[in-house]
Formats: sequence, C-alpha cells, structure tokens
Amino acid sequence: MKYIGLIILLTLLLAGCQSTTPAYIADDIVHEPEPERFTQLEPTQPGEPIATVHTSKGDIVIRLFPQYAPMAVENFTTMAERGRFDGVLFYRAVPQFVIQGGIHGDRTTIWSSQFGPEIDTPLYHIRGAVGAAGDAAGSVSNFYIVQNNDMDYGFDYENRMSGPFREMIANPHHSWIDNYGIPWSPQERPPVPFLQHYLDYGGMWRLDYPSFGVMPQRLTVFGQVIYGMAVVDAIANVETTGPEEVQGGIPLNTPLVDIVILTITLGEYAPATP
Repeated sequence: MKYIGLIILLTLLLAGCQSTTPAYIADDIVHEPEPERFTQLEPTQPGEPIATVHTSKGDIVIRLFPQYAPMAVENFTTMAERGRFDGVLFYRAVPQFVIQGGIHGDRTTIWSSQFGPEIDTPLYHIRGAVGAAGDAAGSVSNFYIVQNNDMDYGFDYENRMSGPFREMIANPHHSWIDNYGIPWSPQERPPVPFLQHYLDYGGMWRLDYPSFGVMPQRLTVFGQVIYGMAVVDAIANVETTGPEEVQGGIPLNTPLVDIVILTITLGEYAPATP
C-alpha cells in the first residue's frame, strides 16, 4: 500500500507540472555550437606525411590528410613520385582566389579516369587549403591552393558572395533555400564559428557551400599549406591574361611569365629543433 500511495503522489505531482509547464519541441531549442578549430589547423604531428612543392618562386610545404581523403592523397603522391608534376606550370593564378598547377586540361589520374570526390570530411576551403581539381564527374590530378585572405576583395563574384555569407553568420539558425530549391541551415555545413574564420583569415567559403554559391558541387580538400603561403601569394599576384579576356588564345588567368613546379618531394613532418 505504501508503494501504491507513492505512485499516486508522483502521478499527481507530474499532472500538476504538466498543467503549468509548456511542452518543449526539440527543434525549438537552440544549441550553440562549441567554438573549435578547423581540423586542418590543429598542430602538425611528427611523422605525418608532407609534400614540398619546389617552384621557381620558392617552396610550399603541404600537410597531407590520407585519413580523410585517401584517394586524393594517393593520386597526388603517386603522381609526384612518378615525376608527373616535374617541370609543369602553375597555369592558373587568380588573386584572392586560388593558384592551380598541373597539366592544363589533363583529366588523367593513377586510375586513368577521374575518381570520386571525397567531401564527407572535416576539411574545408580556408586559406591555404589544397584541393583536387575536378567537376561533377570526379577529381583529377591537377591541384589548387586557396590563396584568398580578404573576403571583401573587389572581384565581382566575391562581392556577390560576401553579402549572403555575412547574413548566414548573423542568422545561423535560419533556413535557406539553395539554387536547387533544397532548404538547408548553415549548421548543416561547417559550424558557425568556422564561418567567422573565413571573414577573419580568408578562404573560399563558396567552395564549401556550392549550391548557395556558384559551384554545382563541393571539391575534395586533401592538404593544408604549413609553410610557404608567401610563395602562394607571390604566385597569385603575378601578371596574367586576366579574368575577362583571352589574349592570343591563352586561357583566362594564365601567368604571362611561367611559374614552374620544379619537382615535388615527399616526406614526414619533423619539427625544427631549437
């Protein structure tokens, strides 16, 4: 009887609470994301794979992420070992966007054909990110490095993007409609503190939010520059054919002076000793 009385008492108490406490809907509860760093900006660990791109303007050291993009890393490193990049050019240089190297128009890989994009990863297109060029059909061996360090730079496509980007940061819980009519929230992509990182330090956020920008798909990020961004900046700012005109049949944004990839060497990260 004692237990029955206790159950009745609890039932009455719960009933009383239900009469005065509104029901909560889980989706109405706002959970602010915890501030955190991009995975690719965590300290490089001894023994992690790196690649050094030796160019006619200096060296660029890239940290590789085979645990997140194994096919892209395998293709890149194998091509480097085979000398595929020796003597080829950075054939595209767009200031406040990217530099891109390899054989222009070549779509071959170590598997002959393009390989599937590896985009379900914690790697994003922040400044210094290294990605595999490609399209909706998959990735290729040419690679690019994100150079942008100023989200308010005057290129027309960047001006079009920075306004909506700032709106997303200001309204992280707002539901947006992408170019395909599909609703999504910024919280479904990089956490909100990551979005602010783009404004503070640079990057190409539209490559991570493709359907909201101008890209039809995300591209694969497989590395991060850990040394040599001054070289990347220097390459991005060489004189080119420009973004709007084809000069003498030369493609857009082609450097007028050859920027040569001398070779790419592979190794493991070893911190400098004092």
